[in-house]
Amino acid sequence: EGFEVPDITELYGEDDRPTGSAMHGGEREALWRLAASCADVAYVCEFEKPKTGSTGQKGKPWEPSTTGLSPYLKFGCISVRTAWHAFAACYEGRQHAQPPQSLHGQLLFREMFYVLGSSVPNWDKAEGNSMCKQIPWGEDKQLLDAWIEGRTGYPFIDALMRQLRTTGWMHHLGRHAVACFLTRGDLWQHWTAGRDIFDKYLLDSDWALNNGNWLWLAGVAPFSAPYFRIYDPCPGAKSSLNAEQSGEFVRHFVPELKAMPDKYIYTPWKAPMQVQQLARCVIGKDYPSPIVDHKVAREQNLAKFKAALERRLGGAAALPGKFGAGSKQDPGPMQTLYASAEKGADVPSKVGKGDNFPGHRSTATKGSKSEGKGIGRFFKLAGTTADEATTETGASSDVQPSTQRKRRWGPGSGKGPTSSGGGLSCPVQVDLSD
Repeated sequence: EGFEVPDITELYGEDDRPTGSAMHGGEREALWRLAASCADVAYVCEFEKPKTGSTGQKGKPWEPSTTGLSPYLKFGCISVRTAWHAFAACYEGRQHAQPPQSLHGQLLFREMFYVLGSSVPNWDKAEGNSMCKQIPWGEDKQLLDAWIEGRTGYPFIDALMRQLRTTGWMHHLGRHAVACFLTRGDLWQHWTAGRDIFDKYLLDSDWALNNGNWLWLAGVAPFSAPYFRIYDPCPGAKSSLNAEQSGEFVRHFVPELKAMPDKYIYTPWKAPMQVQQLARCVIGKDYPSPIVDHKVAREQNLAKFKAALERRLGGAAALPGKFGAGSKQDPGPMQTLYASAEKGADVPSKVGKGDNFPGHRSTATKGSKSEGKGIGRFFKLAGTTADEATTETGASSDVQPSTQRKRRWGPGSGKGPTSSGGGLSCPVQVDLSD
């Protein structure tokens, strides 16, 4: 008595309950997701987090463009070591991306935040936290509620927040966008308010990581991205937020805009009234007007952040010209060593040839029968079974779970990570029978 698992209605209201329907729980599902990712060796080797899409998979905006393993790692459905060695088996003898952008790099970030969370007093607070600059954030419940409920008038932000509340999931770059928008970018609200909402809704919410990422994205930590690098909440094709431009993500999560032309999907208030009427979405009536003017809010917030740093440092805080007044666009996607090497650019000698760094070419070729064997050996060692017989590029897989349950994601579902470079269809068959 006293240790019962609480009913979900004790934590969430009837209209405030994440479905989690896209991510079934348990070890079986975790292993299937890992197998689905590692079945495409090219996907694992080429994975660089800054290059993944914030708006899901093409044609399936509700499906992660990443592995989707973070909730399973958080709940212990799969161990970090299991994931690490599975990725290592894919890397074996092949050219592959490197930390921090690679899949191994993502696991190392997790460990970094665990170390900081366990060693920095008041890690989850603004005061008494050596990793947090003191910024005089505002406190406006109306602004915060609009952000939480996905009615800021910025379709990209609103779609992401509605995705969070209905599925418990949001892509890494989406989290960047909404956190920046709430704090230093537009609304000037305290990062702990956003942290608490993420803690409430995210399936993969983890105390150390959630606090660390909000410190990072609010621009207040020593390891933060520069505070003056503010995301545009209306991402274009060249934005570092990697948002698709057809509008399918927004239309899926913000159905009010389902008939809005692609041209105006991220800026519907710019559509002529006739276009809004034809789309049956009049801005200010059927969908909110922008809650703030981004250009104005951006400049005001940059000035406030700069002033706070000057008071803290007792002197001027330089602001690079390209990020100050007059800056018109996002600098674009992050350039990575792996991508540079693929384009034939020079790379530092420490990531040169011969050490499985960018520039090192494997003797295994895509689609060859030797390509999937590393991961096959791994799953045998992990205590599951694997079929090391691989198929040529383009061959379909009829792998199905032993329970014959229709899958929403993973091998046999027709969903999950795919490779544009000719990976394997599914070299891993995992026996998950009871």
